[in-house]
Amino acid sequence: MSAFLGPIHTWLYNKINMQNDLVEELIKSAISEKAERDELKGMIARRYGELESGNLEEICDPNNIHGWLQERVSLVENRLAFVVTYLTMNEDKNIEKLEKAAYSFGEERTTELTDAKSAYKFLEDNLLNGMPCDRVNEVIYEEENQVLWRQVVDIHSIYWENISGNMEYYNRIKESFINGLLSLTGLKFAKVDVNQYEIRR
Repeated sequence: MSAFLGPIHTWLYNKINMQNDLVEELIKSAISEKAERDELKGMIARRYGELESGNLEEICDPNNIHGWLQERVSLVENRLAFVVTYLTMNEDKNIEKLEKAAYSFGEERTTELTDAKSAYKFLEDNLLNGMPCDRVNEVIYEEENQVLWRQVVDIHSIYWENISGNMEYYNRIKESFINGLLSLTGLKFAKVDVNQYEIRR
């Protein structure tokens, strides 16, 4: 089966798992009681299903790897939108807990990088932005101390709109995760304009 699997499939599958793990951390950060966490996880599983565990080549559909991966992208996007919306539904201040958890989650995965180009690639290797063919981001300017890019496709908001979620909360979670990922690099992430972002020393 491995003949049809390429590095790009494993790369994407790892990012799917990363986002799924982030959702688990967000739940843990906001709900202290295991029984309550399990109740929420059960609700999510009934609503959206669960992400399989195991080696990609053993669990994917060999006849439709692209479609199989797209379904898992949608699964973890739905899980993130639902969990954040649910946890902030009656307690807006929970978003601050979730931001701290996202930062810590990124901080645990940070690495020492010396330039903005490497840092941008590191983000691309960790952030789930749809399928590679979606081409969500476009680099505008790139040099050692700065990378500037534009988000040209919005593939996230549909999941939040479907449950009347607050898209701003997605952005806050994402930015906290990014800042955690870059915490050892000496580089800074910032939004510089509508749908434009940069990493700068």
